[in-house]
Parts: sequence; C-alpha cells; structure tokens
Amino acid sequence: MQRLLTSGGSNEIIRVGEVPEESWAKTRSHIEKLLRGRKNDRAMKIFRKVPWRLFEGTNAFGDEFYYLHAVVDIDKYVALGEKETDPGFRQALSQIKSTIEEITEYYIRFMTVALSEKLEEHPTIDLPDIEAPDTTLKRCIDEFREAQAEGRFLNCIDRLHTAFHAFLKSKAEGNGLTVGPRDGINEIYKSLRGQFELTENDRVLKVLNTSSNIVHQFNEIRNHNSLAHPNEGLLDEDDALYIVNTVAALFHYLNAKI
Repeated sequence: MQRLLTSGGSNEIIRVGEVPEESWAKTRSHIEKLLRGRKNDRAMKIFRKVPWRLFEGTNAFGDEFYYLHAVVDIDKYVALGEKETDPGFRQALSQIKSTIEEITEYYIRFMTVALSEKLEEHPTIDLPDIEAPDTTLKRCIDEFREAQAEGRFLNCIDRLHTAFHAFLKSKAEGNGLTVGPRDGINEIYKSLRGQFELTENDRVLKVLNTSSNIVHQFNEIRNHNSLAHPNEGLLDEDDALYIVNTVAALFHYLNAKI
C-alpha cells in the first residue's frame, strides 16, 4: 500500500468502516463539479479517474479520521507512486482533500492506493485462538491477522503488543494473581513465570529463561521503533517479521502451557 497524502501524526491506519456507496457517490459528484468549476483540472482528473472509496479510520491513539483509498492495477499503482514527489501532483491531492473537507464533515487524513492483485505470498504468522470475552483481545488479534495477511509486519507490532498484554492479564487474573492498573507486560509476565513451572526439560528451561528479556525488548521496540508512537527509528519489515515471529511463538507456548 502507498500513502500518497498524509496530514501529520501517526501513520497507522486501522479501518473502522466504509461510507456507504450511495452516499459517497453523491459526494463524489459534488466534489467533481466543484473542482471543475474552480478549474482545478489536474485534481478533477485524479479524483475522477482513480476509483476512490471513503473509509473511516482510527489508530492506537484513538484518533478519528477518514481516508480515501483506491485499489488499482499495477500500471496505475506504479504511475501514482512515481508522481508522489511531483509538486503539482501533491497540490492536486491537497485540493481534493480541502474540497471534501469544505463541503462535508469528513476530515481526510490519508489518501492511499493498493494493488488489485496479490503479487506475492507473505509469511503466515497466526496467533492462538483465544476463548475469552475480552473484546480488546479479540479485536487486536483480528487486526493483527489482517495486517500480517498483507505483509505489513511493522503494523503487526503494536496490535501484537496489545493482544499479548491482554492475554497475559487474563491468564494472571484467571490464576488468582493481582494485576495492578499500571502493570505492563514485563511485570505481568514475570509474575506468571514465577507462578508456573512450564517445563521439566532442562534444555527447554534454559531457553525459556531468556524469555523475560525477549518480552522486555519487545516492549521497548513497540514503544520506540513501531507505529505505536510517532517514532523515527522504525523497524524495517524484515526486522519486524523476526520480532513478530519470536513473540508469536512465545504466545502460542504460553497459551498451551498455562
């Protein structure tokens, strides 16, 4: 997916819903007429020729916004990406954004495009099926699966962190441990590790004894190298895939053992 236009803040996009096609079609017509009437010809052509759909979005901070998204073939995908540094193209996108915001209630934070066909198979990393009423846990796992299916492993980091935190909290409280309102994954994980003897195999135990550091570093990466905050030192996708793989393996193990 390419972000052709962003309006600052976190780059994370969590899809909440889509503006109904009938409502969006009426809005599209008004936008085209206004762009044409103002002689914003390039903006009008981009808006008319790209199959934009309007979605409602949020992020880990709870920001509420809308974004234009289009699914296009590879030729248009490449062509739009090549124009991203063209000042005239960026001005046209800004004109589309400002025109929508002028006559509607929709605050447009992003304009994005994605390929209409899957060009490659991404590694499949799934999380355990958790039978729990925790809606936060379920939603995070669903969003993790959506991101990993698209190969967006950097986006997986924060969703995995929240899901893992909710999972540990649920397991701790279910086993009679007290969890404070500010206890993070490090504190809860150490409490669980102290409560259970997870294996009798000495070699596995030696590996498992390093897991507290894995959890600690995962927490640091989420806070300082992911899209959870407006960080600069973001992981590349290969590093993100490695971290997601490592933590997901621990997630599965704990779910089976506790």
